[in-house]
Amino acid sequence: MRRAGAPWVLAALAPAAFLAFDPAGWYPFGPAKVLVVSAGLLAGAALVAARGTWRCEPAIAWALAALLGFLALGAAVGLDPRYAWTGTPERMLGFATWALCALAFLVGRSLDPDRDGRRVAVGLAVASVGVGVVATAEALGWDPGPIGLG
Repeated sequence: MRRAGAPWVLAALAPAAFLAFDPAGWYPFGPAKVLVVSAGLLAGAALVAARGTWRCEPAIAWALAALLGFLALGAAVGLDPRYAWTGTPERMLGFATWALCALAFLVGRSLDPDRDGRRVAVGLAVASVGVGVVATAEALGWDPGPIGLG
């Protein structure tokens, strides 16, 4: 029996993010994509941790720690602490998003390019084909209409 691992979860992130949207939401594409990517990334990080294959050079780890520390200090003493930690609906990144980006970097850095790279590349290719098909259809005149109203 084949065991699912971090590369398969991470390979599924791009196609899942492409497909995720909330038609009844205020921002139909924002919250659903954030949920899918965040949950998938946390699952991938848990699988990398279970595999015990964290890889990161000390200088990069220190740089990420310094960045997150600086951002946490700014969020703690800033004028609007709630949005400094969470970000704003207009897609301004808060501390939580930067911490998720740092985790994504560490998870990606921990993958073995020879063993895991092909799986992630396949996921990216699938998502790219989907984006290309939608972009081509829109360029040829297809109008998806007001998504979110219905």
